[in-house]
Amino acid sequence: MKIIRLFTIIYSIFFLSTSSFSLFAAEISSISLDTILSESAWKLTKKSRGISHYKQPIKEYDVNAYKGVLVIDRPLETIYSLVTNVENHPLWVTFCSSSSTIRKNSEDDAIQYYRFDVPWPFLNRDIVVHCTQKTDPVTGTVTIDSQALKTPMVPLKKNHLRITDAKHKWIFERIDQRRTKVTFISMTNMEGQTPRALKNLISQVIPSSSLENLKAISMKRDHPATSTYIAKTDVNKKR
Repeated sequence: MKIIRLFTIIYSIFFLSTSSFSLFAAEISSISLDTILSESAWKLTKKSRGISHYKQPIKEYDVNAYKGVLVIDRPLETIYSLVTNVENHPLWVTFCSSSSTIRKNSEDDAIQYYRFDVPWPFLNRDIVVHCTQKTDPVTGTVTIDSQALKTPMVPLKKNHLRITDAKHKWIFERIDQRRTKVTFISMTNMEGQTPRALKNLISQVIPSSSLENLKAISMKRDHPATSTYIAKTDVNKKR
């Protein structure tokens, strides 16, 4: 509720005081994150609840990139299962109202659909993404890349804006058998006539609050999003 009130107040201020909006639509999805971003250019914005939050301005685009880094006291398999269970994303991804896999090309390649119910006065958003993943055979580090698609694989919904310029990356690194380092990188053009400053605020707040939610539910054995996967991990340990 605090996030909803914050967006409503800030939007009202910008709406009353800003006479022109940035209509630039960045072609983010056509370029890889690794090509655009520089590891040395990240700026730490805050540390909160065990999460380090960073941003990186991108000259060519109308949006800042976001990076969140944290350590969760759960096995890599548990965190991986939480993030890859797409249908449960509304339980922890901020503003996500529905999510599903619409096509699975292989175990490491899938097309997914997300819908976001955002606070008034914004229009709701949706997005179709292509997700791929890989595992380092030596370290066991898992990397998941997702990219927004422009092709209308899902019909456009009334009163929704389709996000077509976005890229995200998850990195899961095993520290030991009980701890996992999680890194999430995001660059999303929210679409629509939204002031640049507000667009950048949203692009930081949504992923950062989602990471806080992910960390919180991963520590609850009785949470519907975690209990099944923690049970599976416990069974595997006993074998």
